[in-house]
Amino acid sequence: MSDEMSNPDIRYMEEKNDIDGLIKALNHDEYLIRKEAARSLKKVGDERVVEPLIMSLKYEEWQVQHIHLNAVREYSAEALGIIGDKRAVNPLINAMKEDIDDDVRWKSAWALGKIGDEDAVDSLIEALNDDCWTVRENATKALGNIGSLKAVEPLIITLNSDEWRLRKYAAASIGKIGDERGVKPLLNMLNDNDDDVSRSAIDALGNMGDMAFKPLMELFKEDDDWYIRSKAAEALGNIGDIRAVRTLIDALSNKKKKDRNRFIRGRALEALGKIGDIRAVDIITIALDDNILFVRQKAEDALERIRLSQSHEIIHFDDGEILFDYPINWDIKTIINEKKIVKGIYGENVTFTINRGIGIDENSLDEFIDILKEAFILQNIRVISEKTLKTGEMEGCLITCENLDLYNILIIAGFKLYERIYYLQFSIEPELFEDVQEDINLIINSFYILN
Repeated sequence: MSDEMSNPDIRYMEEKNDIDGLIKALNHDEYLIRKEAARSLKKVGDERVVEPLIMSLKYEEWQVQHIHLNAVREYSAEALGIIGDKRAVNPLINAMKEDIDDDVRWKSAWALGKIGDEDAVDSLIEALNDDCWTVRENATKALGNIGSLKAVEPLIITLNSDEWRLRKYAAASIGKIGDERGVKPLLNMLNDNDDDVSRSAIDALGNMGDMAFKPLMELFKEDDDWYIRSKAAEALGNIGDIRAVRTLIDALSNKKKKDRNRFIRGRALEALGKIGDIRAVDIITIALDDNILFVRQKAEDALERIRLSQSHEIIHFDDGEILFDYPINWDIKTIINEKKIVKGIYGENVTFTINRGIGIDENSLDEFIDILKEAFILQNIRVISEKTLKTGEMEGCLITCENLDLYNILIIAGFKLYERIYYLQFSIEPELFEDVQEDINLIINSFYILN
């Protein structure tokens, strides 16, 4: 055996993208070399390695004597999730169910969530009862990523878990799926004894938009518990619906003891700032003189948010078709032609366009979304999640996708009003997705079609 074969330089192969060499190393007699090869292959992300990784993922009883092979299987599961090839779904399901190593099982659950195939849902639901809490946690997250309605009831049951992590991620997953059955259980979680769980419930209700709006409004207006009302106000701010403005203003104007709690006032001010309606400026200005520092700070922040949106971030077009806000650090370039309305850039790795659906305005919004999905299939774009939107009178739909050829994330927000259809398209490098989420939400939530 040559020295190169007996002592392969894994790091060099990785740097040179030597796929064939790494595949050979994955079957090396030395288990430590297999481990390092598997670790490198999860970084390479090449579809040619799918079958070799599937073989390395398979657990056999003799491997119990060789602890290094646990890491080989673990890294193989992770690499298969990163690559996202559906050939790996059944092998990953088997690994999640049968492997003796906890890390292999939870990495398999994680990988199934990354791939996002419906065929994994039943097995992931079963994994909610795995003996290892990290497997249960990652199965919970994976079900949210896949977005199957079949997972809603099991996730609602998971909200009653004794483990705060499971309650937290179950709430987040229910919010991602966006099914109305989850609204009431999430409202109950606002009073969870763990702050991380109640925070997750707030975010989840905010993600659910219109289906959570009315229940949150009722909770804010009628509940006697200041803590619950403050959390409801926070969730209403995350939804960003202008229908909440008058109720929030009334709570700040009301002299009743029920509305004088500092946290209710502070969260109501915060919500008004997020919604950004100028009708709130007067009451927010009054709150600048509140005798509680927390309330004064929330009032200052809210006024700054509204000031920025009104002075820098609204674009009106001469024909009165649309308006929207955008973050001050975005560069907006107007393009006038039949299709493209606006092009925006955030750094070099995030772009967005606002497009008018020329020739399809006679279609319903649902029909338009179906047209988009058909186009996605041809372009090798996979839909990760889909939910409805409502801003005032406008109906909308938000789709998050993954471009499997370009390795980027797409967010499409389609709206219809006055027989006009517009859609906002964001293209995001995956590593920036979390960083720009708030900016993207600002643009989507403020978008409006004018007469």
